[in-house]
Amino acid sequence: MYFQRVLELAFLFCRVLVCYGLMVAFLAAPPVISLNQHLTDGLQGWIRSDALLVPRLIPESARVYSTQEAVEIIWLGKSAKDSFTQNEQGHLQDVHHLIAWGSFIVGCAVIISILIEKEVVPQRVVVDVRRVILTLVLLTLLAVTGFSFFFELFHQVFFPQGNYSFPADSLIIQCFPPLFWMLNLIWLQLGVLVLLRWQAHHAEKLSI
Repeated sequence: MYFQRVLELAFLFCRVLVCYGLMVAFLAAPPVISLNQHLTDGLQGWIRSDALLVPRLIPESARVYSTQEAVEIIWLGKSAKDSFTQNEQGHLQDVHHLIAWGSFIVGCAVIISILIEKEVVPQRVVVDVRRVILTLVLLTLLAVTGFSFFFELFHQVFFPQGNYSFPADSLIIQCFPPLFWMLNLIWLQLGVLVLLRWQAHHAEKLSI
């Protein structure tokens, strides 16, 4: 019974990781990044938090070009030719390494979940997924409410080398201001919640 429960929790954990992996890949696609940047610009006048606002200091054409270079560094590990400073490029390379390791972990999670899927009880999967959904909703509300603290904590955990702080007029912040990342967090969590809800619905059908 104990071993059965461990398998079910491992299955759930792997499925949650896969959901996050899928959403990160979706949100990091260039068209989605561009859409989120435009949404960030549109919300500038509605946001009152100075911690989230960054005055636009570069033209749109420069941002588009630099964003493309950033995406190439993050996904392909390429070196920027002229846009980013050495420190900015170093941080983007760190993000590339994080995504590479994350992709490997998500791949392992897919394999593990496939191997143990037949060992889990669908009814308990439904209950567990609903608990995870509730927990993620509460965590998302907390993270959005105290986004600056959450953002700093996230970087301290995943980038302990400390090369993640840049001035507001730096190119990397001009392309990806704090408000951009707060919106990304919201879309990430909403997407994961939808995927988990679909998983619970699938498990409910199997239990009937």
